Amino acid sequence: MRIKFLIFPLLVILISFVLPSFPDAGIIIPLDTGDGKPDESKISIHRMDVKVTIDNGYATVNILQVFHNHTSSIMEGQYIFVIPSSATISDFAVWDDNVRIPGVILEKKRARKIYEEILQMTKDPGLLETTDDEAELHRFRARLFPIRAGGTKRLELQYTEKLDLSNLVTYFTLPFKPTVFKPQNCVDFRLNIDIVSNHKLMDFKLYPNSYNIKVTQKENKAFNLSAAGQNVLLKDNVALEYKSDVEGVQFDFLTYRNAERFIYDPDPYHGYMFKDKKGYFFASTIFNLPPATKKTKGRDLVILLDVSLSMQWNRLAQAYGAIEYFIKNLKSGDRLQVVLFNDEVKTWEKKLLPISPERAESALTFVKNSYLTGGTDLLGALKEGLSQIKANPHINEPYLVVITDGHPTMNELRYKNILEILNKENSRKATTDNPREYFAHVFIYGIGDKTNLTLLKRLIENNDGYFSWVTDTEDQEFKLRSFLQKVGADIIKDIRLIIEGEENIEAVYPETQSEAFNKSEIIYVGTYKEPRNNVKVTFKARRGTQEFSENATVNLPAEDLTHSHIPRMWAKARVDKLLDLINFEGEKEEWIKEVIALAKQYKFVTPYTSFLAAPRSLLRPRFIKPGDPVLRVRTDDAIVSIVAQFPFGLVKPLRYIADEDVWEVRFLAPKEMKDSKYQCLLHLMDKDGNTYRETKSFIIDSKAPDISPVISKVLYKPGEKMVITARADADTRRLQAKLGIGIPIDLRYNTAEKASVGELVIPENLPSGKYTLQFFAEDFAHNHSTASVDIEIVGR
Repeated sequence: MRIKFLIFPLLVILISFVLPSFPDAGIIIPLDTGDGKPDESKISIHRMDVKVTIDNGYATVNILQVFHNHTSSIMEGQYIFVIPSSATISDFAVWDDNVRIPGVILEKKRARKIYEEILQMTKDPGLLETTDDEAELHRFRARLFPIRAGGTKRLELQYTEKLDLSNLVTYFTLPFKPTVFKPQNCVDFRLNIDIVSNHKLMDFKLYPNSYNIKVTQKENKAFNLSAAGQNVLLKDNVALEYKSDVEGVQFDFLTYRNAERFIYDPDPYHGYMFKDKKGYFFASTIFNLPPATKKTKGRDLVILLDVSLSMQWNRLAQAYGAIEYFIKNLKSGDRLQVVLFNDEVKTWEKKLLPISPERAESALTFVKNSYLTGGTDLLGALKEGLSQIKANPHINEPYLVVITDGHPTMNELRYKNILEILNKENSRKATTDNPREYFAHVFIYGIGDKTNLTLLKRLIENNDGYFSWVTDTEDQEFKLRSFLQKVGADIIKDIRLIIEGEENIEAVYPETQSEAFNKSEIIYVGTYKEPRNNVKVTFKARRGTQEFSENATVNLPAEDLTHSHIPRMWAKARVDKLLDLINFEGEKEEWIKEVIALAKQYKFVTPYTSFLAAPRSLLRPRFIKPGDPVLRVRTDDAIVSIVAQFPFGLVKPLRYIADEDVWEVRFLAPKEMKDSKYQCLLHLMDKDGNTYRETKSFIIDSKAPDISPVISKVLYKPGEKMVITARADADTRRLQAKLGIGIPIDLRYNTAEKASVGELVIPENLPSGKYTLQFFAEDFAHNHSTASVDIEIVGR
């Protein structure tokens, strides 16, 4: 007799990034109304606490919301939250009465499998997962059930975001403003924002101040914002900006190391824990250099606007807002050309023309009179833009500004070819009169939820460029201002970070950084192996022909718990690098495994991982051997005792094993218990004396899996490849085959074949004769079974 445990969450909640274009954040839509709109007479926001910490430009946002069910019925609702495009979900939890059910990062396929298994039991675990679209990592939805009659439902969310520094200004927004539904009323609203920095902050602005926010400057390097109110209408975003008061080059070096910190893989089937012995560092450089001497009075801008069908609806509004902003904010001395592209490429005028109010209106009229149609000839548009620059006398520094979602659909579709052709066409061919005659800066402004980040980020590489993007409904005012400020700004090149003791430093990102803009910031994140003091750090760069460097002496400490966000920043940078490799070179198993491992260890969502809302105690399916069954439970730190009540009358306390951070009890299941699913009741008590109960399921399984081999033929030659197929019970966790005394091969489930499939090559030196192909299967309860098929080797 063997027993296996299943995760059995209490709460019914489905979370996914796959949703319609709902830009409204932090609302619940009742699912029984059928009109897809929030209804405050049924479910309303009772409480909302928002706590934000901005630590040297890195924002951590914690949101707690409590919703009230005003009806006399149990309600089901869809929760919607949209985070900023540059942010990442880093934590999630829901509550069932007074029990907090935290989100756990799992490998996406495993999370989906567990989710579907529990759905079959008419239970619905919390699942938060991304689509395969990189640009949709900023949005998710959740199906919440039950929201008890007359009761409340509590939900917690955390996201993190590295804020952009442009023209020495940092901008931050909380997305409360609705754009589809009417504003929601919050009975009890509280907001607290702490801003800390290593350098002086100034020119603080808050707009609009709809929530009566009080701003306190605690010192030159810190601000606090706070607000509280009753019956607050959530009708506006909370948007703020502040300026960094630095001169010359400001270099900062921050660290984090906690050698006692455990990192664990929370997968209930393959979990493990280990101490994180690495140290992490964050190196930041802010440039505020005097203006360089300019040879020209203005800028040459060729603006390419995507007017293909993929740019319809909200994307069109964002794109038009962008080009209108760019054109209306051009300065005297600037020259302009506008190119529209879909399956055709059309120009506004025959050549670049000096900007004037009349010409600005003419260019905008040209845009307004265009139609969305056809596909997207991205490469054709890039080549036309470069030809416009080459055909005009080079009075000003030339810029190619591209506004698009970045999805080529005609002519050249291969990313590598587009990149190679662009770099070849945009060559740095030198002449005596103009050393950069044919070179244009490539600036790209991505539009829409489905922006092709992979391709567009690559297009600016080696082209002295800049990339920014907005979602379908994002407030883009600050991004437009920041984008245009960089057109014509001084460029800092050949940037290098050199840390003494290279053997102690590893995994620094970005791996190469060739340029940045004056009045902006460049950051590096990395790890160190061992603590060291008085380490020399050198930062080198060049502007034009002027080279400069900054030196600092820093410590790589044995313990520094001040900036706890740095490990996640490093892990996210590493994952971004791996995802970029996957997108351009294809999936490799080792890259995918590393992405999954880092997402689990540092807790954030990727295209290969999901959040699963697990209960307070996570019953790992440590499947039990006969006569010595073990129940193991992992909880949070607050729990001080657990007692298990088994369905056959046994009541036993669990003991805590500190080395493994797990609660454990051994027990015996009566022999007369039949193979079936049973309930186990856990009684938990925390350090404050609060008690909780959780019902878990376990399955008694004494039946070994059935194996059904499928062999297409029985005669083989030495060196021939044998395709092996077998079917086994659904609870089979391992299925292998081997020929004679050879090495076993794993058979993997193939959806198309609806069976497990593997390949085995007959050894070249195998003599002719009859052999046995043996099969071995093991299920989740460690029941074993075997099967065999006879084959014959001929030809030697």
